[in-house]
Amino acid sequence: MNVTPRIIRLEPKSLIGISQGMSLVNTITFELWKGYRERGNEITNTVF
Repeated sequence: MNVTPRIIRLEPKSLIGISQGMSLVNTITFELWKGYRERGNEITNTVF
């Protein structure tokens, strides 16, 4: 299989996030994702 690499330009994207401190022992990953889902209606022009 011979694949030739190519460079393409994409339009800029905006990222959102929630700043939260945690450790591997005290992880709150589930709570962070739940918070995204609960506030999903605040996000416009989403790309999934």
